[in-house]
Amino acid sequence: TPATFDLRDYNGDNFVTSVKNQQGGTCWTFGTMAAIEGNLLMTGNWTAAGETGEPDLAEYHLDWWNGYNQEFNEDLDPPTGDGLEVHNGGDYRVSTAYLSRGEGAVRNIDGQSFNSPPERDNESYRRFYPRTVEWYNIGENMENMDFIKTQIMDFGVMAICMCYSSGFISNNIHYQPPSSNELPNHSVSIIGWDDDKSTQAPDDGAWLVKNSWGTNWGNGGYFWISYYDKWACREPDMGSVSFQEVEFYDYDMVYYHDYHGWRDTKPSCTEAFNAFTAESDDMLKSVSFFNNVHDVDYTVKVYDDFTAGELQNELTTISGHIDYRGFHTIDLNDPVDLVIGDDFYIYLYLSDGGMPYDRTSDVPVLLGGGSKTIVTSSASTGESYFKDGSDWLDFYDYDDPSGFLHTGNFCIKGLAITAYGMRLGSVEISDPTGNNNGRIDPGETVDVIVELINAGLFDVTEVFAEYTTGDAYVTINSGPLDYGDIAEGESGSSSFSITIDADTPIGHGIEGSFSVECNSNGSAFNYDFDMNLLVGRIVEDFETGDFTLFEWETSGNSDWSVINSESYEGTYSAKSGAIEDNSTTDLEINLDVLQDGEISFFRKVSSEDTYDFLRFYIDGAMQAEWSGEMAWEEFSYDVTLGNHTFKWTYEKDQSVQNGSDCGWIDFVVFPSIDVVNTSISKIENNNMVQIFPNPSNGVFNISYEAVSDQVEISITNLLNERVYEDLGSRNNGSQIKIDLSHVPGGVYLLRVKDGTDEMVKKIIIQ
Repeated sequence: TPATFDLRDYNGDNFVTSVKNQQGGTCWTFGTMAAIEGNLLMTGNWTAAGETGEPDLAEYHLDWWNGYNQEFNEDLDPPTGDGLEVHNGGDYRVSTAYLSRGEGAVRNIDGQSFNSPPERDNESYRRFYPRTVEWYNIGENMENMDFIKTQIMDFGVMAICMCYSSGFISNNIHYQPPSSNELPNHSVSIIGWDDDKSTQAPDDGAWLVKNSWGTNWGNGGYFWISYYDKWACREPDMGSVSFQEVEFYDYDMVYYHDYHGWRDTKPSCTEAFNAFTAESDDMLKSVSFFNNVHDVDYTVKVYDDFTAGELQNELTTISGHIDYRGFHTIDLNDPVDLVIGDDFYIYLYLSDGGMPYDRTSDVPVLLGGGSKTIVTSSASTGESYFKDGSDWLDFYDYDDPSGFLHTGNFCIKGLAITAYGMRLGSVEISDPTGNNNGRIDPGETVDVIVELINAGLFDVTEVFAEYTTGDAYVTINSGPLDYGDIAEGESGSSSFSITIDADTPIGHGIEGSFSVECNSNGSAFNYDFDMNLLVGRIVEDFETGDFTLFEWETSGNSDWSVINSESYEGTYSAKSGAIEDNSTTDLEINLDVLQDGEISFFRKVSSEDTYDFLRFYIDGAMQAEWSGEMAWEEFSYDVTLGNHTFKWTYEKDQSVQNGSDCGWIDFVVFPSIDVVNTSISKIENNNMVQIFPNPSNGVFNISYEAVSDQVEISITNLLNERVYEDLGSRNNGSQIKIDLSHVPGGVYLLRVKDGTDEMVKKIIIQ
């Protein structure tokens, strides 16, 4: 290996992503992602997956959803309580457990949030999966030095640990002498070396290291660690960890019982298997497992039955050799079709080192802070088995030397893709006999066009579907939908017709189901989808130029305002107030929601990244936060029936102003609410405007008393869509007749603008 090396200039190419700036005790997540990002650069798999720019993965998604912390542990019911403190340490086994389950790594733009948990999963997330994670050690006499250097040159950035102390570092060179008793407390990553680098150690030579404390620390975020440092490349589980063969995650399902991954090893055990039940119609493509030592022969088999204490009906097998200790993913030579509800069994033979397993355990050394803590795992009978002589014994009954009984499962996972799967695609509304706005409105007859996507590996034939609902406002006019045949990976569309009662409330949600029958590869399949349709939309897009359409309240150190210099659509949007450091500005609304639904809105942010945030709350619970430079993007959140308060807050920390230092929201779509209780009722008590008759069939009269001779009259629906406009001059005391018999029944807003004054009244058309 060369005497000097730098992954930032490897034959002219850079294989190191930008230095980041961690918050809290999250260094271990940054060390993990630095190594994964580096491998993605080296292999080109980031751009091959259609991504642009440099790899940028979400450290805080790992921090929140690793499964070891007090905020979330799926092995607990409810899944909170004991474990690590979020933002206060972890290690590379914690990272690998998360990665091996297919939870991540997700992109920064998908799930990066420090102060509140990002969504655990979302259909828009794109994941990247290291097929191999290996643990190395430099050796007592540094006999493995060249090997570690070769692995860095072959696979990229390597995650390591250290005990950072100001007493150990000088001139950006770190050296903890072997005589020190201080334990590892920090995670960083190796990007190169210099054999002749003079250090505080007795001999020359140092690793070039990337930190996660920003570019203002060290030498642009980098520093050196002596080859002779006590922990770097020496600590057995965190000293030097290589994340390899990182690829776009293309699996749909991971079968596992070892939620926390590798926590212990059963010695002298060479054979084990895990029992699973297929949760969907899948194709099992790969198997993953851990091995505790280098140079191990393995055999993987999949069986269809476990009867009378024997594995029977072998479905596939593969054998091979693994050179190094760690986590490995093996592709099956012959993938196995899994039928939903059927049992299957994954067998593993390892020639040496025992059989790794998960159990309730302590995490004794944390990178990034914290202290030793117990993390609870769970197990059930009939999940994991091990071979004892000629007998298969249930691992649930294993007399674990740790004392944590009935919590263990072997680290054997199955990775599958959907073999037979129909997915619901787009749902579009065609209403040419109504107002032709592409939505369902009261009194309309519409065609609902439904797309079905064949997400399986085989063609589907004779595809039929039917929509049903018990909603009293809805009449179904058509029978079953005939999609014909849909090829693998393709989609098809068909439609059904419904009529909506004219008295249907705006914002009413129609709950229904969409049932599909089809054949594929010689078998019949049935799928049932929830299909909920919305009648009209109750929208606040601030096109009134103010907050008068609904009962908005603004508070904090400065009020929000409606502005016309920035918007997602139309002319206006709501902008947070101008505030100083350590201040907040709030915009909120309290609504009575008539049925379960969702609220959606578009937001834009321009602030100091990771420090000043636009946050959204429902009933005081934060749903999401955003910082930095973020363009207009839509977000939606489920809302239950009942009274709810929705609040948007822009909050600044103690210093620094970046960008426009504010947040904007626009085009807020509310769930089904009682529109009569909005602020309309407050401002319509003005006798200068009279409407008669009201309610009406759409033909009514308006009389008004005006101060000026220039009066503007407009009528909009609750979507702020204008259905009538008269901008002409009229004499004081005018009366006019308006015919809106062509519009759907519902609630409309009459606005009479007299100079600078505006009067608003509610019109009901039956």
